[in-house]
Amino acid sequence: ESTIFEIFLFTLVIMTLITIYFCFKFVPHLRTFSQKQVSKIDTIQEQIWFKSACRQATSMLIYNLVLNLDFLLMGMFGKNTPSLGFYNLAIAISDIIWLVPQSLFQYLRPEIELALQSKSKTIILQKHWDQTLALNAILTLCLMLLIMTESHQILGLFSHDYQQTMPFLNVLVICNGLTALLGCPSIALRYSGHVNKLVLINFSAMILMICLSFIFVPLFGLIGIGYACTVTCVTQCLVENIIAKQFTQIKPLTWF
Repeated sequence: ESTIFEIFLFTLVIMTLITIYFCFKFVPHLRTFSQKQVSKIDTIQEQIWFKSACRQATSMLIYNLVLNLDFLLMGMFGKNTPSLGFYNLAIAISDIIWLVPQSLFQYLRPEIELALQSKSKTIILQKHWDQTLALNAILTLCLMLLIMTESHQILGLFSHDYQQTMPFLNVLVICNGLTALLGCPSIALRYSGHVNKLVLINFSAMILMICLSFIFVPLFGLIGIGYACTVTCVTQCLVENIIAKQFTQIKPLTWF
């Protein structure tokens, strides 16, 4: 299990370095590949684009850290736990739920940018968003029910030893399920020009989860990471919904 954790951490570091490289080396020169001279206007537009790209990259970097923080904390708190690999499997299974909103809401990205141009397009976007949110709820609830009712059999596919992590898996399923049911307000913020707010929210969530883990793990053991993850993710998504409702043209949750 220790080797898997080290490989994962090494891969995350490499991906981070590649992201930084593309931001500082590649992005600023994209506009100059077909031009021998760059006007002052082009230079200003390039600087604006570069700053936007850096904010987007920073947001995604912090988001990925938060998304994988449970795995990293498991490696830190459970490095002397023989069954650490069993818990990591539970994390991987529960993360399947979070793929539902991340996949469904992606197709709305172009509409979010177009909605900034007129009120009529905002109304159309809101309609599509509500329909996506309803479909997201149906799929998320079905997936939660399937994993929670069949968790014993799912873990048993790997071996009987993995079934000891069933309580931990159920906690993470509830965590990801509740978060998924709140939709994907981060997409509304990211593609409506509020990346700076998203960076702050994600960074705050990372700090909150680390602090809660140091409180819950001594009290509950490794399952405390699941509790910390639940409180952090639900709080983060609620805050994103509030900020998105306040600063964008759509209501991420119609009842909120």
